[in-house]
Amino acid sequence: MFYEQPDKSPLMIPVKGEMRRYTVCAIFIAVWMICGWCLPQGTDIYLFLGIPLVMVFQLVIARRPIQQLWVRDGGAFRLDRIGVGLAAVLMLVPAVNLMKNWHSLKIELGFVCALIGAIPAAFALRRQTKEGIRRGLLSFVAVIVLSFSYSVTRALIDGRSILFSLDRLPLFADQFFVMFTECFVVEELVFRGAIDTYLAPVSGDPSRRWMSAVFVSSLWGLWHLPLNHPTVQEIPLTVVIVLFASILIGVPLSFCWRRSGTLVLPTAAHALIDCYRNMIAGT
Repeated sequence: MFYEQPDKSPLMIPVKGEMRRYTVCAIFIAVWMICGWCLPQGTDIYLFLGIPLVMVFQLVIARRPIQQLWVRDGGAFRLDRIGVGLAAVLMLVPAVNLMKNWHSLKIELGFVCALIGAIPAAFALRRQTKEGIRRGLLSFVAVIVLSFSYSVTRALIDGRSILFSLDRLPLFADQFFVMFTECFVVEELVFRGAIDTYLAPVSGDPSRRWMSAVFVSSLWGLWHLPLNHPTVQEIPLTVVIVLFASILIGVPLSFCWRRSGTLVLPTAAHALIDCYRNMIAGT
């Protein structure tokens, strides 16, 4: 077993079994990427293809309950009255956007995912403890600081402003609530909820915990390549850039997930990162 028993030293875990897990995850992402290269450029189907793939991964490969994709030690998936109310509130923004953009299939898919994601988001919010927030807060702040610093640096290099006007704040909030719930069924669900949990030792040598976080983050970065569609000449530089950015941001995201116990803080950080990037890019 990869997850250590309390009475066993971490050195007793077979290296071969650990490497097998790394290999399985690399193959899983490689298959997903190949599918992405085969899809038309600019399609969001690549992103949403991860939903059925991660369900297969969680049930067949990791052999863990689905609800543990959102709450690391989650029990049965149940929503009390407050949870149902939270889910309804979280559905409001994507529902309104879906009605406004019903004519665009590409946009509709994103809002449908956000609608669906409101349910596990409410589940995770109801399972999020104050202690988990306290333990994950430092990693959350690190994600925000590092990602914003990276976005600011890229903007300055490109000659763009690092600020956006106050009249864009409603759009910022709108995008945040959509991205927050959407991340509960796409990116964060896959890379933190599924793959990071599958690879990360729960105790033992800290270097192994860091190594697993770096590996997950590297897979996350490489996964973006089919979305960017770089030319053959652009691939080397693009790989360097995405690996640097994904490790810089992804490692604290992994520790945020591990320490907080739910996807609440990682998805909130991810949504804030993307919203700020979109605002200064004018999208």
